[in-house]
Amino acid sequence: MTSMVDFSYIQKNAKYLDVKGVRTRYYESGQGPPVVFLHGKTGSMESFVYDLEPLSKSFKVYAFDMIGHGFTDKPEMDYSPKTLMDHAVDFADALGLGSFSLVGHAWGGWISTLISYYHPERVNKVVSICGLNPSSLSSLIHSTDKKMMDSLTLNAAFDPSLDNIRARMKVMFKSYDESVESLALLRSKYYASPGFSKAMSSLIESSKKAEYTLDDKLANLTRPMIFVWGRDCYFGYRQAYNALDVNPRLSLFMVANAGEWVQWEKPEIVNAVIEAYLRDG
Repeated sequence: MTSMVDFSYIQKNAKYLDVKGVRTRYYESGQGPPVVFLHGKTGSMESFVYDLEPLSKSFKVYAFDMIGHGFTDKPEMDYSPKTLMDHAVDFADALGLGSFSLVGHAWGGWISTLISYYHPERVNKVVSICGLNPSSLSSLIHSTDKKMMDSLTLNAAFDPSLDNIRARMKVMFKSYDESVESLALLRSKYYASPGFSKAMSSLIESSKKAEYTLDDKLANLTRPMIFVWGRDCYFGYRQAYNALDVNPRLSLFMVANAGEWVQWEKPEIVNAVIEAYLRDG
């Protein structure tokens, strides 16, 4: 993808839903088994612009801006992975969803794993796209790569210039082209919104707490999960292989020539994997 991206099919059909007092922006389309998409930290549902429409031909797809993110409310509160998990489950409740599958990107993969662990009765299957992998999460929290990304995130959140937003995004993609610039321009519209910088700062700080590491939870997951990983993801791919050793319900699909945003850089491949895995396993 090298040209500017048209987000209009998502934005023209965006709705707002009251989720326990949080005005939550979301998108839904299609028919079939329900699939809920969770974007990454600082992101929005446009992260799945290349995925929602194609996959809506086989599933009822839902995507939303998580609390503190995108164009959803950013109330003044303590933010943590649990905050995002609870909001996601409350979002599903507000829509009357019973059980559903999850597709999570980056932090969305982390939150999807938490939902699968704490609410297994609600989850059918999980697709984690370059999610912070449970087998190495505790070491990642203190890694040079994690500290670098946290610094770039806070720079962009507290000083949301395009240069700062671009600097952060250049790390996450194998190559920065016009399609990524479209995403940077979109993010510049909500990075400056009231409450965003405080939410991101709180979220980053709370993510360092031991209670949110997933090392002790991975082996006890009862729902099937596949990791879809870009081989050029900035924090590597070894942890994706290591995860397979602790739980037979986990599997891995590695994608060459893609960074952390593998669903953006290789959407045809990722969509085919998601459809096949959620349909047939």
